[in-house]
Amino acid sequence: MDLRRIKEELEQRLTIVDLLENHMLSLEMGAFLWLAADQGASFLVAAKPREAGKSTMLNTILNFRREGVGRVTVEGNEETFAFLRTTKPGSAYIVCNEISAAPVPTYLWGSKVKTLFEVMEKGFSLAASLHAETAEEIAHILSSPPLNVSLSLLARLNFIVLLKKIVEGEQITRKLATIVEVRGADMAWGTLLTTPLFSWVPERDLFETLAYPGFLAQNGESQFNGEMKRRIDLLTEMRQKALL
Repeated sequence: MDLRRIKEELEQRLTIVDLLENHMLSLEMGAFLWLAADQGASFLVAAKPREAGKSTMLNTILNFRREGVGRVTVEGNEETFAFLRTTKPGSAYIVCNEISAAPVPTYLWGSKVKTLFEVMEKGFSLAASLHAETAEEIAHILSSPPLNVSLSLLARLNFIVLLKKIVEGEQITRKLATIVEVRGADMAWGTLLTTPLFSWVPERDLFETLAYPGFLAQNGESQFNGEMKRRIDLLTEMRQKALL
């Protein structure tokens, strides 16, 4: 895996550097998102209000995917998912710009949302966004009619990114408020089992690391810390170059 090549490509886009410079997320969060996408983790990006940065964050994370891994974007409610017959599992992220009933050509709603989540059972990585404030609300929206995605399918997700939009007069601030790991589902309560990994503390306007992600630390804490440090160092280098 050529981290330097990925760094050079990201420097051309400057997306992650812009987010870091705007203090939307921490270096540790950025390193985690890089490592997670590199490993093909499936994820959702969610925020309650419009224009909170969901699309920007979704694409920023996808820019970290491993070399050779493609991106197939579903064509809204016109999507037939015929690409599943010609696309090799593990070779691409299946991307939904937004799960929403809004009349936008690329948005997905209804029974096809369940088909979207079923790609994870077939060996594909999934990335999508939607309007919601918490993991509990996400589980409720997706598992209820007319979407009817089972909790067992939702439990195949690896992590969820939750964004905040703060409006103070004419000033708008966007924050990556929380990243939670999906550990499974509680069928009795009808919700997902999650563990907070990173969090923004609004009172002090800083970010905290809360836990190690189990799905990335399977080979041991030492190796996980090493992979994180490599990416933190490269992101730091990118920020320094951007300030010159």
